[in-house]
Amino acid sequence: MNLLGTSIRDKVKIDIIKSKHDIKDNIIGLICQISRPNSKNLPQFPLEYYWENKIEPRLKELEKYYSEKEWFFGYISNLDFIFYETMNHL
Repeated sequence: MNLLGTSIRDKVKIDIIKSKHDIKDNIIGLICQISRPNSKNLPQFPLEYYWENKIEPRLKELEKYYSEKEWFFGYISNLDFIFYETMNHL
């Protein structure tokens, strides 16, 4: 039951963080760029662009936040599973 949050505040935070898929979307964009470099449906950016401007700054923010915690909220939640999956793709 705690996977969705133990309080209303945590549930709202989980929903907000899950809706911000910016790092996940950028990782997916990077993977697509590598796997299909000549696709006409994808914007063509240098791979360094994704890393330096999109992924690395967010990873630094997450590292700062997460470095002192075992889980996002002090207990395991579904957000931790999403985070692990994203890091696994990276």
